[in-house]
Amino acid sequence: GPDDRGIYFDKSRRLGLGQTRLSILDVSPLGHQPMWSEERDICIVFNGEIYNHIEIREKLKDKYNFKSTTDTETIIYAYKEFGTKCFELFEGMFALAIYDFNLSELILCRDRLGKKPLYWFYDGKNLAFGSEIKAIMKYEHFKKDIDIQSFAKYLIYDYVPTPLTIWKNVFKLEPAT
Repeated sequence: GPDDRGIYFDKSRRLGLGQTRLSILDVSPLGHQPMWSEERDICIVFNGEIYNHIEIREKLKDKYNFKSTTDTETIIYAYKEFGTKCFELFEGMFALAIYDFNLSELILCRDRLGKKPLYWFYDGKNLAFGSEIKAIMKYEHFKKDIDIQSFAKYLIYDYVPTPLTIWKNVFKLEPAT
């Protein structure tokens, strides 16, 4: 089961990133998330595995100071080097959130096949996301309102098609997005 958890909260930015993980790659404290770049301008929470992270790291090792052996840290420096184009390099299954403090921008990303889920809630003012809807359901602004159109699709198809969910204002990020 999960063996590590962490949270970052910045009240002035109204930003919080939290993560619970089962440590597989680099089980040391260096694999702790949320994880930061050395300059503390990039913060990431990540679920999954990047199968080719060692090859990507090899291309970056002369420019960046890696402290861990995690694929999470490889993502940070690939993002610093290539921006959002880095996601095209990754082979694996993943869902992640990167906050770029230089751009004041939150980036949510999901793998090409959609192996790792990523749900997001937006009510026109508040944004929350998680790898499970039950995490979003704990968010103070979430309301247990059924989306009638999604419910109708469930009755027709016996499932709710992506990007919809059964809940109003909760969506599933589509694969390769």
